[in-house]
Amino acid sequence: MDDLMEPGPGSKCVVGRRAVWRSALFESASAALVVLGLSGCSLWLTGSVELAGLASAALTCGLMVAVGGLGLLHLRTIRWARRDIERRVSKRVEDMRRAEELLLAAERLTHLGHWEQNLVTGAGFWSSEINRILGRARGPHPLDLTDILAAVHPEDRDEGCTARILASAGVKPYDIQFRIFRAGGEIRHVHARAEVLRDDRGEPVKLIGTILDITDRVFIEQRLRESEEKYRRIFEATGDALFLVDSVTGLIAEANGAAARIYGYDRAELTGMPWQRIEAHGLSADTYVRHRRRDGTDIFAELSLAEVDFNGQPGAIIAVRDITARKKVEINLRLLTRAIEQTPLSVVITDREGKIEYVNPHFVTATGYSIEEIKGENPRIFRSGYTSLSEYHKMWEAISCGKVWHGEFHNRMKNGELHWESASIGPVRDEDGEITHFVAVKEDITRRKLAEIELLAAKERAEAASISKSQFLATISHELRTPLNAVLGFSEVIRDGARDVGDPERFANYARHIHANGTHLLGLINDLLDLAKIEAGKFELHDEFVDIEEVVYDAMEMVRSRAESGKLTLTRETPSHLPLMRGDDRAMRHVLINLLSNAVKFTPETGSVTVRAGIDDNGLLAISVIDTGIGMAEEDIPKALEPFGQIDNALSRRHDGTGLGLSLCRSLVEMHGGHLEIVSTVGIGTAVTVRLPRARVVVAEMAVLAQAVA
Repeated sequence: MDDLMEPGPGSKCVVGRRAVWRSALFESASAALVVLGLSGCSLWLTGSVELAGLASAALTCGLMVAVGGLGLLHLRTIRWARRDIERRVSKRVEDMRRAEELLLAAERLTHLGHWEQNLVTGAGFWSSEINRILGRARGPHPLDLTDILAAVHPEDRDEGCTARILASAGVKPYDIQFRIFRAGGEIRHVHARAEVLRDDRGEPVKLIGTILDITDRVFIEQRLRESEEKYRRIFEATGDALFLVDSVTGLIAEANGAAARIYGYDRAELTGMPWQRIEAHGLSADTYVRHRRRDGTDIFAELSLAEVDFNGQPGAIIAVRDITARKKVEINLRLLTRAIEQTPLSVVITDREGKIEYVNPHFVTATGYSIEEIKGENPRIFRSGYTSLSEYHKMWEAISCGKVWHGEFHNRMKNGELHWESASIGPVRDEDGEITHFVAVKEDITRRKLAEIELLAAKERAEAASISKSQFLATISHELRTPLNAVLGFSEVIRDGARDVGDPERFANYARHIHANGTHLLGLINDLLDLAKIEAGKFELHDEFVDIEEVVYDAMEMVRSRAESGKLTLTRETPSHLPLMRGDDRAMRHVLINLLSNAVKFTPETGSVTVRAGIDDNGLLAISVIDTGIGMAEEDIPKALEPFGQIDNALSRRHDGTGLGLSLCRSLVEMHGGHLEIVSTVGIGTAVTVRLPRARVVVAEMAVLAQAVA
């Protein structure tokens, strides 16, 4: 039951029970008193003494019960009231604590501290924020004006500031700003205020005040003043005309000195002048306009406009730059630009490091590179490798010293083709004479160079033909004279010794020499005729199935006696089933005999000559003649392949021959669609390889079928 009567915070049900119990107790006590009173009166009226005594006793008991119930009800009510007061006080304390926290948070956020002093009791304090502003330990402290006075900056500690702060003790209000030194030595700006609170009789009872940290505001105001002063100086010092125009009225509110100078007016005349008087087309942004000066002349002007607030009304700052001189330069520049863009010459402009910044349209047409592809690149990307590095060094040395260089380049275009250019390259200087760029003007002289090269080649060919003719005559005369002398000599011996037939072996030997030299002459004449036919395009191949293994064997047998006399080793390396080839049998034999004869001729004693034949990795028929002879230098190989080309002089060489062999061999191989390769090293030997195309190789089945048909 007590539980039901206990107040429960926030419980409407419990409060209802309390009211019900209070009402029930009160009604029960009242009913008991009424019943007992009526009973006593009845008994008393009946006249019965005994009954009257009982009624009196009952009445007394009823009164006691009623009084007890009312006392209990009163005690319960007191307990409820005490608990309700405690709850209300606790809530009030919590609300005050929260309000104090909010106040402290607000002070921290606004950097505003407060203090107060009771003028009656003398008690006072200042808030934690004042401690933070002063740089002291946090928490409320007793008020001491000497602490504030001690923190005031010496330059602000004048009589007025000190007197006002001290006057607060004499109940006088103040509102002042000054600087303070914090505990760490930092300077802060503060705004201090104090007011007096009075009672109903007008007597002062309390002094309250605040200290606001305004350092950030002072700093911002100072920056604003500095910024305003800076922009004021810029406004006056700039070389461009600046106008402040009221957008509503269209009147000039202010103009700088440059505006007066450019337009020929006094500043006082410009102030209040309609803007249309200067610019008849109204306000415009970032464009070129034509303005009228006071003397009636026109100027080209470049305008920039920015909207601003002007005394609460829309306004505009208009910057005007006189570009009359620049426009004249632009006209000349456009003329020069058109000349450069329409010239039939290539124009290239680079920076000091050689990076391309500009090329004209003719350059794009001549090289195939677009402007986007070439911009930022170095001209070395055009190099073909045919212009020597020393020529580039000379060019850079000249233009870096401020000189103009003239020369020729053999450059490469985007598609890989080569072309010749005649170039003039010079420096571009700024107003201080410093080199900032280089400009190159180039003309395509490819046709002229080709004509020159062709003319030079024709001259060289004529000279070479003359030399070849001389060499040919010298070689042929030598090659013909030697065997003819032998033929004539041996024939004279036979003629003179015809009567002496006692030594037939000697005459047979003479006959062999005559035959050998006659055969040599016939071979020389055949070579000359074959070469002449080949050069005239009249040599015809007679295709047939050629057994390369047999050709190799026969050729080796023809040079074997000479090889053995020179103590050389002849070796053949061919597979067991070497396929046939389709070609001219006589031509192939001529090639093999020539190659083997050269190998034997130029290989010293105890050397070796090897013939290899087979199908290589690419399916080509490869025939190689490898010797360990004297070899030749790489630069002499092209000469050895030329007709009559010999490394030794025809009259002083150590080995006989006309120089027709290798040239004729190469021509015969090329007529078969193949090619001849020479790899040689001086003192080590030479390897000559003939490679014939796969179309010339005949598989075994086709060879059998062809032979059967034949």
